[in-house]
Amino acid sequence: MRRPISPRNSFFATIWAIFHAGIFVAFLLSLLCGRTIRIDSDLFSMIPSSGTDDIRADADGILSQGSAQNLFILVSHEDFEKAKQMAQTVHAALSEHAEQFKELSLQADTAESSQLEDFIYANRYRLLPDETCREILSSDEGAKDFALRAAMTAYSGFSLSSLDKLESDPFLLTETEMRSYLAALQESGISLSPRDGVLATEFEGRAYVLIRGIPSKAGSKLASRNNAVDTIYSTCLPLEKDGYRFVFAGTPFHSYESSLSASREISIISTASLLLVLGMLIFTFRSPLPIALSLFSIVLSAVSAFFATQLAFGKTQALVLVFGTSLIGCGIDYSLHFFINWKADSGLDSGAEIREKLFKGLLLSFISTQTCYLLLFFMPFPMLKQVAVFSSTGIASAFLTTLGLYPLLQMPKKRGIPRLPRMPRRGTAAMLALPVLALCAVAICTVVQPGRLTVKNDITRLYNMSSRLKEDATLSGKVLRYSPSSYFIICGGTAEEVLRKEESLRKKLPDGYVATSRFIPSLEAQERSLAAAEKLLRQTGEQLALFGMEDDGETERQLSASLQAARTAPLVPDGPVPEILQSLTGMLWQGEDAGRFFSIVIPSSITDEGLYQSFVTEADGVYFENKVKSINSSLDRLTGSVLIAFAIAYVAIIALLKSFYTWRQTLRIAMVPLASILLITAVFMLAGHPVDFFCTAGMLLVFGLGLDYVIYMTESGRHGGSSTTEASAVFLSFLTTELSFGALAFSSFVPIHIIGLCIFTGCLGAFLYCDAP
Repeated sequence: MRRPISPRNSFFATIWAIFHAGIFVAFLLSLLCGRTIRIDSDLFSMIPSSGTDDIRADADGILSQGSAQNLFILVSHEDFEKAKQMAQTVHAALSEHAEQFKELSLQADTAESSQLEDFIYANRYRLLPDETCREILSSDEGAKDFALRAAMTAYSGFSLSSLDKLESDPFLLTETEMRSYLAALQESGISLSPRDGVLATEFEGRAYVLIRGIPSKAGSKLASRNNAVDTIYSTCLPLEKDGYRFVFAGTPFHSYESSLSASREISIISTASLLLVLGMLIFTFRSPLPIALSLFSIVLSAVSAFFATQLAFGKTQALVLVFGTSLIGCGIDYSLHFFINWKADSGLDSGAEIREKLFKGLLLSFISTQTCYLLLFFMPFPMLKQVAVFSSTGIASAFLTTLGLYPLLQMPKKRGIPRLPRMPRRGTAAMLALPVLALCAVAICTVVQPGRLTVKNDITRLYNMSSRLKEDATLSGKVLRYSPSSYFIICGGTAEEVLRKEESLRKKLPDGYVATSRFIPSLEAQERSLAAAEKLLRQTGEQLALFGMEDDGETERQLSASLQAARTAPLVPDGPVPEILQSLTGMLWQGEDAGRFFSIVIPSSITDEGLYQSFVTEADGVYFENKVKSINSSLDRLTGSVLIAFAIAYVAIIALLKSFYTWRQTLRIAMVPLASILLITAVFMLAGHPVDFFCTAGMLLVFGLGLDYVIYMTESGRHGGSSTTEASAVFLSFLTTELSFGALAFSSFVPIHIIGLCIFTGCLGAFLYCDAP
């Protein structure tokens, strides 16, 4: 006859049901409210912000979001006409997939040029370049010289703007401003120039024709082959023969590559880890129920973790899922401890007794592991925040399944595990051998190569490009001659203040650059332009005479009226601009944030960083940002934060353990993380890896995971004859953890590889050091 469920069993089962029902119901409600499931595989969205304060962080985020959308295809051949024809073929083929592209441009678009000309014409009195204003306002001769050059341009037949409006623009202000705008646009990111209706250039005897694009939302779906980049590859690569060469540049290509790699790794690593763990369970239990429930716990914890991450962040990084395979090792530990006792410990008569025996060890293990994972949530690093939520939720699910669900099972009629793995006892000398060897390795490496042990972060090591993309990135940089790795951030109390600071900075910059004020001048600059235009209009009669037109004074009055109307309609950065400028000014002008306005000025190249640094006076709200160095500095600060978190966790958990154990037991437990860190340091030194942020994050997790073994072994010593069973459970638990984290060490994404290698090594050190007291 089945015994009724005890109140204690009912309590834990209720907690288990509430926990999982709460996550599942909240997730379903979010879907009903319109939220979609998002898997984010953008490599660069996982990198911490390079900003050291709110201004820099906000600017960096907006700039990265804008620049990350652009992609470029350079079609190359020795013959320009063939390169152009192939570019037209590719553009036509890609245009058939219009749903995948927000923008796709090959032509030096006449419609866009017309929009730009109309915009400039409508604001022609306000947009004269500063050097032109100085010439006109300096003297009457300067104004006459400008007027004469305008007439010569009109008669030359080489004007950029239309001459249809010559009567309303006799000084060709639109022409002057068009040339200034086009020069600014050319410096905005490509050194190609219009040629036969396309943008092209010559480099080392080959012609390069540019196709520009921005993927649409549908075409940006990563970790999938149904997106814009895959369409580009499938279209272009088969055509790469007979002297044709395609060069692919832009963040979308790198994100696509990393997302495919992440997808493969999720499948391979998860499948391999699960199969290995499944094989170990079959070998150990030879019974379907423990295996089925252990797998159920893994799947339930993974689904719960995924739902919680989606709820917390609205998306899940694909590589967080790769890291989430560690749940296979961590979460199954609880199942192993329960079912080994359920199957092999004949001294226990019910699931409730098993729970009572294991409760303190499981609880202390859960607290130590969760403490270390949750500390990651407070790191200003998006990926690690997601790892914290994903892993802590999954481990909580597995823990509650063990406490609330498993004790409801009936005990098996046949007890015992014939092939239960045995963990041999080790003496003190054997246990100290590993730390001593690791210490010797560290000492020898330090003596032989003093700088071998380094605490260093280098963002350039975090992504291994394929040889093709690496070659394309190098070649595109040479062809486009545009590689902005640094930029200025301008901050002010008003939009006008920011624009004036931009204009002041621009006068100092020696090379090309792009800035909002090149397209939308400050009001002060617009007033100078209006004054220069007003001075020119006094010569309207003389200017019209140069074109063979008679003026009875009416034309001059009309032009004066239009000038007065222009005075009442100033240009502002947030105002409407032609489409050709929208993406550029939208990236550069970042508007108001908490009462401050700020923008970005991007030099085309940095030839002397010290010189550019000298232009900066931070008190005046001008900052110079080197992207790579700033990210490395951010990672250095995060490394320090992780080490502080490690110290906090170490003190807190050891203090907690002291309330349960004697000083001797507590000190023995406290030595385990130190032994692990010593082994990790030795392995990283021998492998030539610096101790970076990801290594220290791995050390933090090792602290929580490695303590589990010694806690379980300490608890096993308190149960007399049952210690052998518990030692075997610890051994199996160690194997599952090493299998899951060892698999992460094979990841092609360097941060995951480093964390996986670190935890694999550290847990090995913790296991070899621990023993039953």
